[in-house]
Formats: sequence, structure tokens, C-alpha cells
Amino acid sequence: MIAATAGLGSPLFAQAEAGLPDGPEKKTFVKVCSGCHPPEVVLGRMDTPKNWARKVDSMINRGAVATDAEVNQVNAYLDRNFAFVAAPSVVFWQ
Repeated sequence: MIAATAGLGSPLFAQAEAGLPDGPEKKTFVKVCSGCHPPEVVLGRMDTPKNWARKVDSMINRGAVATDAEVNQVNAYLDRNFAFVAAPSVVFWQ
């Protein structure tokens, strides 16, 4: 896979980052996730933090390479940018 062989300084790596939201964990997210698939696959997808963590764990179990700290950063990036936010409770008084 081309993305798997792209180094951090390569044009493919920079291109992968272009469409993703900025954030402190973005480079780690791209580095870890681009080894198996384009990291942009998350664009337009939303999920709960719990489900994102399950997906990340599944990918690690299938061969994605990341330290525990990198997994935490990937989860934080997904939670910040692609997680459902609970709506505030609304109370109607009659």
C-alpha cells in the first residue's frame, strides 16, 4: 500500500493531512492510521467515544502499530473531531 510506505515528510503524508481537522494529535493520528488505510476515511463519520476506542483497539489487534501514548492520542483526536456530543437536557414547564 502506498500510504504504508509514505514517510512523514512525503507529499502523500502532507496530502493525507490536508482534509483533516487540525489538532494537537493530528500528526499522530495520520501516522498511525495511514499504515493501513487513508486516514480521511473518518471524514463525514461520527461515533461515540466508546465506539471509536473499540475501533482503534480492533485496528491495533489487526496489526496497526502504535504505542499506548499514541493510541490515547488517536482516541483523543477522534473524540475531539468525530464524536457525537450529547445534547443538553431540555425541560419544558407547563
